[in-house]
Amino acid sequence: ECRLIGARNYPTAMLSRTLNNYTKEILAYKNAPGKIIIVYDEDERLATMAATTLVERGIENLFLLSGGLNVTAQKIPQGLITGKLPSSTIALIQESIGSRSSSRVTKQPLSSNGEVSMLRDVYTSSDLEALQHYVDECFVPSSSSRMSSA
Repeated sequence: ECRLIGARNYPTAMLSRTLNNYTKEILAYKNAPGKIIIVYDEDERLATMAATTLVERGIENLFLLSGGLNVTAQKIPQGLITGKLPSSTIALIQESIGSRSSSRVTKQPLSSNGEVSMLRDVYTSSDLEALQHYVDECFVPSSSSRMSSA
């Protein structure tokens, strides 16, 4: 099993139910102030349809994780995902890590079997530090940017 830290599984087969098609977790988060629902799968094939159905059924605080776990694991290999990655994703991550250079984030987040970390539901301070690094790397313009600093 591989998932975002804190995520809960919601089988897409439940969407076809007429009654009781939401879990208690979905009901607790549905349009709740300060809460969001992130829909994703391995490669965004099923999640797009599921997200569309949920929005059509009135869930307004829903977001689709663009690219699914494959792209997320490649772009942010530490701090966001927990569990054993699908074998199709491992090569993408190792390729991505090889192209990065950073002393703040460990270069080898994967064990030999593709395990990112033990399954867990709470972010640690090192997860948050890693996430901050990737956010900074993606969104803060580098000194070689064409943007002016004035």
